[in-house]
Amino acid sequence: MPYKKYFYVKQAIDFEMLRQRKLFVSDVAVAFSDPAKGVKQLEDQERKLSLIYRSGGQDPSTSISWDFNPDAASQLKKWQR
Repeated sequence: MPYKKYFYVKQAIDFEMLRQRKLFVSDVAVAFSDPAKGVKQLEDQERKLSLIYRSGGQDPSTSISWDFNPDAASQLKKWQR
């Protein structure tokens, strides 16, 4: 990887880490000062994300099946061949 590209990737990662740390500190401060406000903010963010990621009117939380497929072992063997 060229040095310039590495520098920009590292810079982007550093800025993202700082942003995540600021969000964490903000979340902790809100949780101790006004927990109801913090929960409301998280619910608003969840609602906005569900609007963004909703495709075709389907709820994102129902689009993933968490049920175990009992035939998974044989399907895996077929895939490995």
